[in-house]
Amino acid sequence: MNIGKTDRFPQGKLSEDDEGELAFRIAADPIKNVIIIDFGTPVKWLGFPKDYAIGLANLILKRAEELK
Repeated sequence: MNIGKTDRFPQGKLSEDDEGELAFRIAADPIKNVIIIDFGTPVKWLGFPKDYAIGLANLILKRAEELK
């Protein structure tokens, strides 16, 4: 999966400088004992519908469980 800007606007443009949705990765680094979120591009802000926000929180928790 490629990460970064996708140039898609599934919920429409929010403003004139909206750059579209973003594909990113979340991984656990057991050597550094951290969770890494790689956006593949500079990010000014993020917004999520409720279900996406819950999914993101659960994914971060899942990755955190990988750090023992």
